Amino acid sequence: FSATDAFARSSTVTRDVVYTQRPYRAVLELDKDDYPAGETVKLHAKVTDLDGKPARGIELTCRVDEFGVKSKAVSDDQGVAEFTFTMGNSAATAIIDSPVMPVPLGSVAVRFNLPKPMTSKAEEPPQKQGVQTHLKVTFDKEYMPVEKVIHVDLTDVSGALVASTTIPITKEADDYRSEGTITAPTWGTMLVNLYVAAARKSAVGKKGKLSVKNVGFITEGQHVTLYPDAEATITVHGLKPRVAPGEKVEFEVEVKTRSGQEAALGAALVDQAVISLMDPLEVTPKDHFYNPQRKVISTGGAAVLTWPVVDRNWGEPWRDIAYTNWGFKDPGGMVSAAASGDEITEGEGGGAGFGAGGADATLGGELKMDGGGAGVGGIVAPAGAYKVKASKKSYPMMMMAKEEAKMEDAEAPADEDSAALLAQDAAPDAESGVTRRRGGEDGSDGEGPLPRITIRTKFPETALWEPLLATTSGRSKIAVTFPDAITVQQLTLIASDKVGGLGILRQDVEVRQDLYVQSDFPATLTQGDEVRVAALVRNLSGNKVRLVAEAGASGLVFVGNARHEIDLEDGGSAPVVWTVRADFAGKAEYSISVSGPSFRDEERKTLFVRPLGVPASRQFDGELAAGKPFEARLEADPRASYRTAFLSVSFPNVIPAIEAWKAMDELPLAFVGVYGTASRLLLDCAMLEWGMQGGLPAAELETLRSRVLRAVATLVAVQTEDGAWGWTYLADASQNRSGFRISLYLTAFVLKALAEAAALDVPVDNAAISRGIAFVLGARNDKGLWAAQGAYFWEVNAPEVDMALSAELFSILVQASKALGGVPGNDLLVLKQKMSQFLAARPQEPAAVAHAVTGVLAMSRWASDKTLYEPIEEAVEYLLTLKREGHWEPHWYHAYGGMVELNALILEMLRELKLPKYEGVERELVTWLLSTREAWGAWHNEIGTVNAVRALLAAGAGTKQEKPSKVTVRVNGDVMAEVDVDPADPFLSAARLRSLELTPFLASGTSKVEVEYDGDLAVPVALELKEWGVRKADAKHGPLSVTRRAAPAAGMGEPSEVVVTVAADKAVPHVQVVDRLPSNAEPDTDSLEALVKTGVVSCYLVP
Repeated sequence: FSATDAFARSSTVTRDVVYTQRPYRAVLELDKDDYPAGETVKLHAKVTDLDGKPARGIELTCRVDEFGVKSKAVSDDQGVAEFTFTMGNSAATAIIDSPVMPVPLGSVAVRFNLPKPMTSKAEEPPQKQGVQTHLKVTFDKEYMPVEKVIHVDLTDVSGALVASTTIPITKEADDYRSEGTITAPTWGTMLVNLYVAAARKSAVGKKGKLSVKNVGFITEGQHVTLYPDAEATITVHGLKPRVAPGEKVEFEVEVKTRSGQEAALGAALVDQAVISLMDPLEVTPKDHFYNPQRKVISTGGAAVLTWPVVDRNWGEPWRDIAYTNWGFKDPGGMVSAAASGDEITEGEGGGAGFGAGGADATLGGELKMDGGGAGVGGIVAPAGAYKVKASKKSYPMMMMAKEEAKMEDAEAPADEDSAALLAQDAAPDAESGVTRRRGGEDGSDGEGPLPRITIRTKFPETALWEPLLATTSGRSKIAVTFPDAITVQQLTLIASDKVGGLGILRQDVEVRQDLYVQSDFPATLTQGDEVRVAALVRNLSGNKVRLVAEAGASGLVFVGNARHEIDLEDGGSAPVVWTVRADFAGKAEYSISVSGPSFRDEERKTLFVRPLGVPASRQFDGELAAGKPFEARLEADPRASYRTAFLSVSFPNVIPAIEAWKAMDELPLAFVGVYGTASRLLLDCAMLEWGMQGGLPAAELETLRSRVLRAVATLVAVQTEDGAWGWTYLADASQNRSGFRISLYLTAFVLKALAEAAALDVPVDNAAISRGIAFVLGARNDKGLWAAQGAYFWEVNAPEVDMALSAELFSILVQASKALGGVPGNDLLVLKQKMSQFLAARPQEPAAVAHAVTGVLAMSRWASDKTLYEPIEEAVEYLLTLKREGHWEPHWYHAYGGMVELNALILEMLRELKLPKYEGVERELVTWLLSTREAWGAWHNEIGTVNAVRALLAAGAGTKQEKPSKVTVRVNGDVMAEVDVDPADPFLSAARLRSLELTPFLASGTSKVEVEYDGDLAVPVALELKEWGVRKADAKHGPLSVTRRAAPAAGMGEPSEVVVTVAADKAVPHVQVVDRLPSNAEPDTDSLEALVKTGVVSCYLVP
């Protein structure tokens, strides 16, 4: 969906639309399993759309060709359509059609059966849970009940008995009937089980004598659909439909639940424009949790649990179909007098029973909303006289890159006129630091009435976010300060109770005032940009007014006249356009105001001006410990146009890893068999290595070492004669036996675990490792690599998967061979050559790249080959690029642990390279791995858990136990930050220090930065200073030279061509060109695609 304003600026919202022949899904459910001729058949079609929402108001048609039936129905609010027809003399098929689908929505077989002794039918359409459903039961004339009641049990989809009751039996002439109600405490499809002791009249005879030989159970069953009645009612008291910008409002929320319990309440107040981009409640909680398809017997499988067999405890050992867990129900007496030998006639009763069973936003006038729009050029007053000229050209908005997001306060001077305009108001607000003056303040020069002044500075998209509020007596009070944005805010309330009651309320609140201005500046500019910017002025005062629009800024220069006069009719709106130039880099504050005779509105915002060029970077690294502070002197170059300084104090992150390692003892099912034992061994080896560096006491180390020894002995003991490992499997539906299968991948995986143990001086049988290596090498194909087919039975056979497996096996073989000692053999040298060729081809599969780099890096350390480090660093850069391009599931050997494995491998490689420039990447990877904690130890995530914990332990190598401590950061002697470190989790408690900006505190010239710490850990510290606009005369240049040619100026909305020429003094494997476009431009992807197709570039990435 696109919209274009009077400036030819456009905005587009893109939504995914699925085009399919089957836009709906349906579950078809009959009220019974089979029917005799003449019985009424009830068919429920429970329909949802592809998002799982009940399909409401959908017209459906039911066809039963065998009976000549064709009827229509419309789905109700639950997405359920009910059809009824009379059963014929044979089985049939009911087909449900939708007029929007060329194929049937679904079909169900309607089975035929002979007449039954007892027949039941639910009379009403589906009722809500807790509401009585009326049942009618009739008896075949050949049968007579011998009880006064029919026993009724309700079973839900799980097979659980949820209700049990009785309904009385009446007799009219020779006919027996029963009629009553049932109530279910839950919702969904229920199986109604009816049973009663009865006798065949012909078996009783004329004397009417009942005995254990002629009395038995007769049963009936049917489905009853019950709708959820869990809706909570939410009412808001005291919230006006229209408020003023920045107005503080207190309102009360009342929640009434069906259960009468207190409710948990979630509240959010969000700009409606944000919600329109993607509504998070398109599928409401009620639609999600109470989807009618979720609780149906026809798909839930509970039907097999609903007819258990009960042994008689009287008379002959017959078995009847009924439930054994009914309670004693009065009146429930047998009509039989067989126990005393008396004779009875039909209709007599008796017997002993059996069975065990305020501020005004109008500002003095009525607020009219009969015209205008919220965007520039929305509606222009028909009689408005303007002294501004509307432009037809535009600029698109660009997002700031991560580096630019860090760039905060700039020391950029303002031009005198702009500074004077910004300084004309009162002192800064204590909370925001921005000058702020509201209605009623004296903004006049003492002549005439005082104008009402509004200065708007706060524009959060989310004004309220309260995920959990508890009601008291069903009520909760909420206070919120509305943003200063002139818009529509949407209040969303969601309530729930402990029994599943749900309620949702969405209510719009207009934020309006008589006169307002809305700026439409870009979020960022690039130093040197000169662009046209706009603002919308709107008059809702009730009168035609002459207005003055003014603009000013600190850090921006307004070119030309900054003052415009506008004549505006009531309800009219008009755009005002200025030209601004960004001379200085950094954060710029601008002000747009509009004033009339009695009112003035001003909007103040900030934007960021990106500095030109590539910054010069200086890095200061050190270590922080008790009595060993970190100190650095920063020399600020006065020629720099902009600078940033960030401090990083990286406390270890091993606490979550240790907790996960301990938690594995509580999840033993995840670590069974050879695969599980090897996984646990790898985990324990990582913990042992960390503990040997000072992280664990000697007693715990010895216990851990003993466990490692046991695991090694177990794995060696189950190795096959040919050096392999495998697993024992049980038969599935296609096999009738169990057995043992050797696995190439499992063999390599065990080798990796044994090699890890051997590297820690744990005794490992070298012969077992040698036999395993020989088996893996012997499994190579004619290409000297390995095929994935047969590695795991679910793995696909594809070249990319083969290469991923080959790279991982190569890495493991290097590790295992190194454990045996000596030098790399010829087989490994050949494989290393193949992996180097593979990496040079720039493959797209990140797992294969990661394992290949890991193996080559391990060989370079083993053979002391320093020449390999440079290509390895290039490969790591490429791997990071692959990882960031999107989500990859490297391969299915490790199920969903594959992405965890990839990030862990990259983290371990970066730790091995020990390059300071990767510290930010390491933090990113650590944060990502910590986000996967919920899945640690889960089924099929053994290797994901192992790799995550191993990587985090490696990142925190040498960590000791912490004590309560403090970190103090000073700049030029002044305390800038103090952080208390929690010994239970140093990483999380000191997270603020991971990226602490010091830019605003640096003085001109030399600044001294000091970091003090009094804890027990050794903590790495890095301080990075970046400066733009500084070029060193003696800077060394590499083999590449770059020339960039572009037009010096471009009109709004017009294309502009950029030509980049790269020359090289020598051959280079690949070149990556990064071009930062101006903030008011966006790339033409069609032209980039053309470059790819013509072979000029191999690929491109638009962030």
